[in-house]
Amino acid sequence: MIGDRDAMRPEALLLDHFAALAAAPGGVAKLRQLILQLAVQGRLVPQDPADEPASVLLERIAAEKRRLVREGVIKKAKPLPAVDEVPFAVPAGWVWTRLEEIGTINPRNKGIPDDMDTSFVPMTLISEKYGSKICSEPRKWREIKNGGYTHFANNDVVCAKITPCFQNGKSAVIDDLIGGIGAGTTELHVFRSHCDLLNPFYVLIYLKSPGFINNGVSKMTGSAGQKRVPREYFSRNPFPLPPLPEQHRIVAKVDTLMALCDALEARQAEQRETHTNLGTAALAALSEAEAFEDAWALVAGNFDLIFDSRENVAALRQTVFSLAIKGFLTSDWRFTHSDIEQIEVPFHNVSKQSKKNSNEDARGFFSIPDLWEWLSTHAVGEVKLGRQRSPKNHTGPYMRPYLRVANVYEDRIDTNDVLEMNFSPKEYEIFRLQFGDILLNEGQSRELVGRPAIYRNEVPGACFQNTLVRFRPFKIVIPEYALIVFRCYLHAGKFLKIAKQTTNIAHLGANRFSKMPFPLPPLPEQHRIVAKVDALMALCDALDARIAEREETGTRLIEAVVGSCAS
Repeated sequence: MIGDRDAMRPEALLLDHFAALAAAPGGVAKLRQLILQLAVQGRLVPQDPADEPASVLLERIAAEKRRLVREGVIKKAKPLPAVDEVPFAVPAGWVWTRLEEIGTINPRNKGIPDDMDTSFVPMTLISEKYGSKICSEPRKWREIKNGGYTHFANNDVVCAKITPCFQNGKSAVIDDLIGGIGAGTTELHVFRSHCDLLNPFYVLIYLKSPGFINNGVSKMTGSAGQKRVPREYFSRNPFPLPPLPEQHRIVAKVDTLMALCDALEARQAEQRETHTNLGTAALAALSEAEAFEDAWALVAGNFDLIFDSRENVAALRQTVFSLAIKGFLTSDWRFTHSDIEQIEVPFHNVSKQSKKNSNEDARGFFSIPDLWEWLSTHAVGEVKLGRQRSPKNHTGPYMRPYLRVANVYEDRIDTNDVLEMNFSPKEYEIFRLQFGDILLNEGQSRELVGRPAIYRNEVPGACFQNTLVRFRPFKIVIPEYALIVFRCYLHAGKFLKIAKQTTNIAHLGANRFSKMPFPLPPLPEQHRIVAKVDALMALCDALDARIAEREETGTRLIEAVVGSCAS
């Protein structure tokens, strides 16, 4: 049983909340950083008074370096100043030193035959993750000994010096090289210990610790995209040296906790896959008309289980839109309202030939109830492309606000950055917006082309630019129902299917959009569909809010533990 004093140790606090911390957003990654930082602060494992102090260890390392200098193996280094500014306190028995004081920085391999089989390590084979073994490519030494390549050997510790590899923690203990030696990317710093008085994996823990990396980022030099950590920072930054037995205990503990992180990540991935598959199967069953009622009963009775992730809630929203415009959500309503007549479409809105074409175009879409009609989008509303921007319209006597693609999000008009342009009175009548107009992104990324929102006078008197298409519904369709149709088309990829791609923009095209099939129910049923969808969207909002609250709780927990461990 852990005593009260032991329970306050960072290690005990970490272990007590390990699973809960891992469940927080980004929790496992934060746990990995916390483990590494606690390790180099001497707060991950208990100290043993019987260990030989690190001060004695430092003297033994210095004696070994002097011997190697006498034998000509290494060059004599200039004396280094004492470490006077330290980033944190370390336990009794530890000492502050520098990598340059206890080893060699960026050594060169000498006396290697040119035809010897060796290893080459490009940056891509150096992992960002602690515990991953380094991989290499076989090369003859003559191929890699020059050209500015970095030299290293087994048990050396390497660290990427260039952005973003340094920030991402690309560092490793070199091992399993062919012939025991190798060379690699020029963008490495190398630490070599010349004796067995240092555990190279403890050095690796230090190089991957967030304190070393974050401080190193502030020391980088060079231009944007090509910044590098100076050799002086790598070699002379204060290094916390524990007794050798404690180094081994720290490495063993970090290995154990990192393995636990791996297991938690694997379990989380498995749980996410299970939840996703469960949600996919449940929602797929809803799309089958014959089994809809049973499938809906199953889903409704297991909302908390099925929709426990943001991905599944997003899929639920799309399924609701799809069910709505197929008539599934209102099948009971139609049964109790059998007196509803088939919708009458004014002749000036659609010709018989246009109606026939709409039915033919809709064959690749889906089936609709008997009293519904397939019509072209231009038969149920006016489709208009916005006004093109021009330098001559940047000023003028009729300056008016206008909306553009940056203002139109899904089901939301953003008014934070509304620009103005000159619209003559005649142009204003053509391009002005009315309450209930639907604006769709005409030019967007492939995933967002056609993104729609209803204009509700958020910007009074506004017009719209040609990065948007305006759909103004006729009296036979209510705007809220049309928005449901268009949101469904957005997420189902139907807008993307008709869009034309330029270099990096997909264009919906007003003409192509106007010809898209539109499923039109009787007006009373449209109102019922909107009410049902609103209720289900509110449920989705509640599910998202619950997930967000759970994530926020996890975030607060990990921040509290990190704060306790850092104090």
